[in-house]
Amino acid sequence: MSHPQESENYVVEQALKEWFTPVRKEERRLAGPLLKQKVEELATKMGKEAFVATNGWFFRWTKRENTKYGKLTGEVGEADAADAHSWLRDV
Repeated sequence: MSHPQESENYVVEQALKEWFTPVRKEERRLAGPLLKQKVEELATKMGKEAFVATNGWFFRWTKRENTKYGKLTGEVGEADAADAHSWLRDV
């Protein structure tokens, strides 16, 4: 098995993790499609236009990173889709 840093997507995955961590600490609700959109935006900015955030890639990334996303417990962090897209675009 190869070391994670040897993956051709390692830098893109690290960029997503660096973006995701502080956002999640703000208790924002992030859905999978928004995270996949963000990682593809990051990949494009990094010159990796061929990167595609497939469902399989996303599933493996969340498992590797032990990442929780989606609905938070209680009402904190609730956001509607329009607000989430606005925030994603602006941040």
